[in-house]
Amino acid sequence: MREQLRKLRIEKGLSVEDAASMVGISPSHYYKIEQGRRNPTIAVARKIADVLGSTVDALFFASELDDASKEASADA
Repeated sequence: MREQLRKLRIEKGLSVEDAASMVGISPSHYYKIEQGRRNPTIAVARKIADVLGSTVDALFFASELDDASKEASADA
């Protein structure tokens, strides 16, 4: 799950419906992105980052990069 998405949304006082409306997608699509069951397009990822006051990298890639780094270190 993309915990950072949910955390920031709640900190902003936004419901899933509010965030989805601001991004321009359906609430179910937004929820699936937040749960990690769907990957957003770059355009949607940018809109989500703008709405949540963050960056695309921080929201969608930071933990994946950390995991990849850990795996690379374990293989070395």
